[in-house]
Amino acid sequence: MFTPAGTTNVEVTYTAENTLGEEYKLDAADVGTSNTHAVKVISSDDTILSPSDVTVDGNNKLKIAKFKKAGTVKLTLLSTATGESSQITIEVQENAGSPYAVSLGKSTVDFAAGYTTPIYVDMPVVDKYGTAIAAKDIVAGDYTVTLDNGTLATVGVHTTADANQGKLVITPKSGAVKGATGVVTVTVNATGQKASLTLSAKDAAVPTAVVTKKNTSVATNMLTGATQTLSFDVHDQYSNIIGNTANYTVEYSTTDNTVVSVTDPTQQDGLASASAQINALKAGSATVKAQLKKDGVAIAEKSYTINVGANDSSKVTYSIGDIPVLFKNADVDADAGTAAGATAAEVDAVVDAGYGKEFKVTATDASGNVYTVPSSSIVSITTNNAGVAVKQGTDGKYYIVTDTVALGSPAADQKVNVVVTINANDTVKTITKEVTVSKDDRTAVSFAFKNEAASVANVDTAEDVDSLEISSADAYTTAIPNVYTWVKDQFGGYGLSADTVSIIPGKGITGNGNDTVTVNGSLTIADGSSDTIITADNAFRVVGIKGTQSDFINVTVKDAGVANVLAKPQWGADGTGALNAELTKMYDGTYGIFVGAGDSSVDFIPSKITAQVKTDNGFWQDPAANPYQVPVAIAKPALATGEPTKVTVNGTEVALDTVVKDANYSTTPYLIWLKENMAVGTYVYEVTFENGYVASYTVVVKAS
Repeated sequence: MFTPAGTTNVEVTYTAENTLGEEYKLDAADVGTSNTHAVKVISSDDTILSPSDVTVDGNNKLKIAKFKKAGTVKLTLLSTATGESSQITIEVQENAGSPYAVSLGKSTVDFAAGYTTPIYVDMPVVDKYGTAIAAKDIVAGDYTVTLDNGTLATVGVHTTADANQGKLVITPKSGAVKGATGVVTVTVNATGQKASLTLSAKDAAVPTAVVTKKNTSVATNMLTGATQTLSFDVHDQYSNIIGNTANYTVEYSTTDNTVVSVTDPTQQDGLASASAQINALKAGSATVKAQLKKDGVAIAEKSYTINVGANDSSKVTYSIGDIPVLFKNADVDADAGTAAGATAAEVDAVVDAGYGKEFKVTATDASGNVYTVPSSSIVSITTNNAGVAVKQGTDGKYYIVTDTVALGSPAADQKVNVVVTINANDTVKTITKEVTVSKDDRTAVSFAFKNEAASVANVDTAEDVDSLEISSADAYTTAIPNVYTWVKDQFGGYGLSADTVSIIPGKGITGNGNDTVTVNGSLTIADGSSDTIITADNAFRVVGIKGTQSDFINVTVKDAGVANVLAKPQWGADGTGALNAELTKMYDGTYGIFVGAGDSSVDFIPSKITAQVKTDNGFWQDPAANPYQVPVAIAKPALATGEPTKVTVNGTEVALDTVVKDANYSTTPYLIWLKENMAVGTYVYEVTFENGYVASYTVVVKAS
C-alpha cells in the first residue's frame, strides 16, 4: 500500500527497445519532463505525483521518489521520437493517523442570548482506517470551521493542552439575538469530509437544576460521629453552571434529623456558594435534600440516602488500609529532623509531591458496608520511629509522612509500627499496622513532558506534550508556556529533576550545536552563538533524560527561514564593490537564505524552501539599475546539469535575466532575484536546467 508519508523510492520495472527492436537500458539523461528527453514523464495529477520525482536507475527500474498526497494517478512514459507511450495507474492511500473524517458530539447547541462563556463540543476524528486520532494530535490547521451566521458566535478548534483539547469551541457573542440560528460546519481539509450542528440563541438563562458540585463526591456510608460537607452546582436550562440569581436560593433538609442532621437547617445559600455540613448521629438511614427554590418554592432538588453505622466494636471490625513502601526522607518538617512537628500545610506539600500517603482507618459491618472512622473518634495515632508520623492535612484527612528516617548501620529497610487508638461507643479500641520505609534512594521509573506542574493533584488533568509549534524562526528563542518535566520515582513521587534536557537537530536546522534548552513551566531555547539557521519545517527534537528514562518533544518551526532574513545588506556607498562580499555573507549563512552546501563535496538537494520577504526597500538595492531584492540563493541540485534554461513564476514563464542571476563567485549557486514592491502572496519558482531537471522553490511575500 502506497501512502504519502510511508512511501519513498518506489521501484517500477520497465522494458524499452530502440528503433531496431533491441532491448535498451535507459540512463538518467534519457528520462525527464521535457520534450527534449528521449522519454518524457507525464503525470495525470501533479498534486499527487510530480513528474520531476520520477527518475531511472541503471538496473532497468524507474524510481518514484515520493507521493505528495492520496488519490489515483496515471504515470505515463512517452517516447518523444515515436509518440509511443506506456502507462500505469497508481492508487495512493491516505496516511494512517492523518485526519480523514470528523463527527460532532452534539447535533444542536443552544445558549442563552447574552451568554458569552465558551462552549466545548466533542469532535471525534478518525483516519481512513477508523483509528481515532488523539486529542493531543489534533492540529487546528487541518480543519476549516465555519458558521453561516457570524452574529451568533466565533468558532474554531481548541488545541490548548487542557481538558477541552481537541474539541470544537463555540464562543457566543454578547450581541446574539434570541431566536437567531446558524449552522456550524467542521471540514477536514485533506478529504472534504464534514460534520455540522445547529447553533441557536435562546431564552435568557434561568436556574433549573441543582447537582453535585463538579470534582466532589458524597460518602453515602457514615459512621456515627462523622461529618461531611456536601457541595452543589446550579445549572441553567442549557446545562451550564449559573451564578447567584435574584429570588433563587438553595436550602437543605433531612428526612430524619435524629439519624442525619444538617448543621444549619435554616441555611439559605446563594447559587454560587451552595454547600451544607451534615452529621451522622445514630445508626439508621435518612435522606438529605438540597432544594433549588424560587421565591421560597422548590423547583428542583438533589437528594442522597445516607446509611449510618454504629461506631461499636461489637458490630464493626476496625482496620487500617494498606500503605505502600515509603521514601526515607520526604522532609515533611523543614524546621526539624523529625516528622511529628509538621504543619498541615507542610503535609499538603509532601502529599502533592507524592511522598505522603493517605492513612485510612475504616470500620466494616457484618453486611460488608465500609465506613470511614471520623477523626473525632480517633484518640491518637503514634509510631515507634521519630522519622515517621501520621498527620492531618488541610483537608482533614490523615496522611503518613517521613522526615530523615534513621536507617541503622549498615543501612537497612525499617519496619515501623503505627498504633491507632479509637474511641468507640462501647470501648476504646487499639489497632496497629506495620509499614516499611525503604533504605533506597529514589530512582526514576518514568519521564514525561506535560502541560501542568508535576504533582499528584495534576495527575488526572495533565496532558502529555509530545509536539510543539513555533510560529516562525524569529520566535526560536521565545519561551513556550505550559511545559513541565515529570520524573516519577519508585515511590510514586515527583521530587527528581531531569539529568539533561537538550536539542537534537532535525532536518533544516544548522548552527544549534551549542544551543541550550530549559524546561521549568515553559520551554525556552538559548541560541548559544546567535548562529542557528532554520530553513525547513519540522526542525528538531527536545529530549529529556533521567537515568534510564527519557521522553521527547517534536518541535516544528512554521514559516522557517525568517530568522535568516534579519539583516539588510546594501551596496557600497559608491554603488560598487560590495556585491561579492555581501553574496559571500549570504552564502555563509550570515543572513539571507542560502539553499545549498558550502562546498561541492556536500550534497544538499532542496525541493522546496519557504522564506518571508519584506515588501519594503529593505533588502539589496542596486542604484545602477532597477531596484531588486535578493533574499534567496539556490544551489544547483546534483541531478541538474547545465545552466538554467527556463523559469516560471506561478506557472507563467518569465525572462531569465530578471529572475535568475549567476553569483559570479562560484559555478554552483544561483540567485532568485525578487523585484521590489511585490504583491503579498505565494510565489512558486520552477527553475529548469539544461538536462530538463526542474527545481521548485516557494517564496512567501508578507506585509512589512
